[in-house]
Amino acid sequence: MSTMGQRWRNSSPVFRILLLLLIILLLLLCLWAFLQYAWPIIRPAAGPTPAPVTSAPVVQATTPTQVAPATDTPVATLTQTPVVAVSAAATGTVTITPTPLKTVGPTTAITPTQTVTPVVEIRNVLRNGNFEEGFQTNALGKYWKGFNNGSADFSFHIDDWDLVVVEGDYTQLIEIKDAILPDRYLGIYQTAPVIPGEVYTFSIRGLVRTNTGDVEKTSYGYRLQVGFDPSGGHDWEKVKGWVELPWDEQLRVQDSFRFDSYTTTLKAKNDQMTVFIRAWKKWADSGEGDYDVDDIQLVGPAYAIPPTPAFPVTGEGPATLWDNVRVWATIALLLILVAGAIWQLRRQTN
Repeated sequence: MSTMGQRWRNSSPVFRILLLLLIILLLLLCLWAFLQYAWPIIRPAAGPTPAPVTSAPVVQATTPTQVAPATDTPVATLTQTPVVAVSAAATGTVTITPTPLKTVGPTTAITPTQTVTPVVEIRNVLRNGNFEEGFQTNALGKYWKGFNNGSADFSFHIDDWDLVVVEGDYTQLIEIKDAILPDRYLGIYQTAPVIPGEVYTFSIRGLVRTNTGDVEKTSYGYRLQVGFDPSGGHDWEKVKGWVELPWDEQLRVQDSFRFDSYTTTLKAKNDQMTVFIRAWKKWADSGEGDYDVDDIQLVGPAYAIPPTPAFPVTGEGPATLWDNVRVWATIALLLILVAGAIWQLRRQTN
């Protein structure tokens, strides 16, 4: 067997150059990793120099001095300074007239208080009223909840048919069919934050589609209603004063549609208000009603949502040798390559 030196001389120049480059690169990476991670641990940076401590100046009191009795609150020092008055007589008599003491009240530390006034703005307090923020797994728009009274085939759908979308790309489709009992309801609701005593404007747009598209043929069997709980309740069966929208039926499939709308005003009684929207199938039959609702708004005063504060960058903890996995993975790969090159060199020279 030849020695390693002979094997090295017998190997090709290209192989030797590549092997040397790999070794140099490996050494440079090891040095960089040492300087990047190990050196700050071995020689940590010097901490901040503490500020010099200075002693408070000593104040010498004047004589004579009178100090007020100790109380719970700090008081000011009362000082009486004699005033010397020389009489005009030639008797040489000197009269000393003391000045009266000045009463100083106790000093009180005043702590300033900060009053935060909430910012009020006019906006739509409902979330995802245009259904552009997405849908849940049951195809009901995000931030909305559903309800029904059973005994029919109920379903929610994501409707992206351009002809029935009021604005944007989507609308909420509410579908009722195959009713076993009359007066079947399928609806949605959402509770919004409001300011008590303030007035809000509710609005909604959409359409009602049926197989006949004629209210006379269905005896007004498919209607849409809205209801409100000004106290923020969630029970749709406790809602009083449901409003039947005057939206007449249209054919389920046709070349164009009419978008209906409804607007009303409400006064908040609590810090929350709930909006209910329900599709109504009046008769027990196999007919199908498709109710598309979109652009739902409850506009009025609302507290502005403060922006999320950015957390300051306070620096990271001390680095360790294992902070950067990619560096060590690269070093390991180079070690494997160097070992493979040496193995190949020995194999060629055997």
